[in-house]
Amino acid sequence: MHAIEYLDFSCRTSERTIYKECKRLADREGDYPNQLDSGIRFKDYVMKNRAEAENWIEQHDSGWYDNLAIKYKDGRKIMWLVKIEFHC
Repeated sequence: MHAIEYLDFSCRTSERTIYKECKRLADREGDYPNQLDSGIRFKDYVMKNRAEAENWIEQHDSGWYDNLAIKYKDGRKIMWLVKIEFHC
């Protein structure tokens, strides 16, 4: 079985920090260590809202444990939406 997690981060959070937090979650919750070693594909483009960001991720997900991130507007804030997928 596999797990898919959608996580929100402030746009002020560095890509490196986001990766570390996501890796920590996958290592803690998953069956295998280092599942996110392939990294996260970050798209530095801002979608209109979270729903549009989720839609973008779904359209760009190859279906094979992709880890994707894109920015979106949440009112006046800009956020990262990160999708990670790991085996559990």
